[in-house]
Amino acid sequence: MNCYPAMEPARYILILALAMTMQCSPFYAALLGGSGSSGTEESALVLALLSSSENPAGKDPADPNILPPTYRDYLVYLTTAQPDGDMQYGGEPICDMVSGNPITRADCYCMLDSNNPDPMNSTFKAFLAGGSRIATDSPDCGAGCTNQSSWVLDSYGNYKDEGGATIFVTGANPIFDPDNPLELQNSLRYGMASASFWTGVSPDWTKNPSNCSDWTDGGAGQGLTGRSTSLNSAFLAHNSAAPCENNGGPGGGKVNRLMCVQVPD
Repeated sequence: MNCYPAMEPARYILILALAMTMQCSPFYAALLGGSGSSGTEESALVLALLSSSENPAGKDPADPNILPPTYRDYLVYLTTAQPDGDMQYGGEPICDMVSGNPITRADCYCMLDSNNPDPMNSTFKAFLAGGSRIATDSPDCGAGCTNQSSWVLDSYGNYKDEGGATIFVTGANPIFDPDNPLELQNSLRYGMASASFWTGVSPDWTKNPSNCSDWTDGGAGQGLTGRSTSLNSAFLAHNSAAPCENNGGPGGGKVNRLMCVQVPD
């Protein structure tokens, strides 16, 4: 069969059908051999159609049935609230009374805090590990993010500050590598300054034992904090010995904040 059919516009549908059925490379040469601007434009159109039919936009050439992941944008911010290690005395009295669960109180701070960039339309929760909130018990989710509970990050999330700068990005697992500049991309600032925030998250994403007794200790214990301007593992684990009682309460100093992240609707 002749692989060089005439190039009249009326025959494009037939030509496309023949080319996709026969997969004959001379067909491409015939397309590129048209003369004049009209022929060039028509050839470009047909090549574009062929390209889209052979490799749909965005599909993995190795497996055209696999589409690339779709990333979703989320907001992240630092609170004005500075609760102590049992998540009390965070500046929102209603949160101290709403629940005996310290994680629930921390989430309450995130929703009511004056720094919340979208309190009416979005749900924010506290970036903490401990108590009822677990990222994984498998270091770096090497065996999958096992035993995950009430975790706040989403897979394929692009976490931005209110100004639109990407702070960190998650992949298939809802965690990020703090030592990878493609994943932890920018500092998160409180105003123009750096800030410490409670985490309880070890650099490998397992629950750190330094977590103020699962965020129920506002006394002499210790809790792990992160540093918001560190572009390495210190973002998660800056100080593992922050006193639990140094945040609020009568006569207490105030040091550590919470990092709050927007969660899926």
